[in-house]
Amino acid sequence: NHTSWRALYGDEPIFRQHANVALASLAPLLGPEVAGIFRGRVDVGERKKNNTLRAELPYWSLVNDSAIATFAGQYGLTKAMEDVGVTVVAAAARGGGEIAAAVATRALRLADGARLIAASVARRSRGRDF
Repeated sequence: NHTSWRALYGDEPIFRQHANVALASLAPLLGPEVAGIFRGRVDVGERKKNNTLRAELPYWSLVNDSAIATFAGQYGLTKAMEDVGVTVVAAAARGGGEIAAAVATRALRLADGARLIAASVARRSRGRDF
């Protein structure tokens, strides 16, 4: 969940460094606002509860930013683990996590994973599930 990812992002520089790489891979596809997802700059949940959504929010934040957070968070966590000597050889997940798992096990390149996440978000924004 976002709270856990935000805590890791704030407390762990190695995780933050790698999560930023994943977010940077998404920025050309989803816009520069994606970089703020772990810093609390896009607080869609509260705005939905209070009916204070604003038009200037990125379209993906109105639909489902959990796939974005999961993708970047899982990528950051996997890479941080590799930095301390853990080798990921298999992974299982769902949603954005399954794409991050494919990247972690090198079945997909990061750029391809980012394109899949962006396509998923775009599809959901049109009212269809991925």
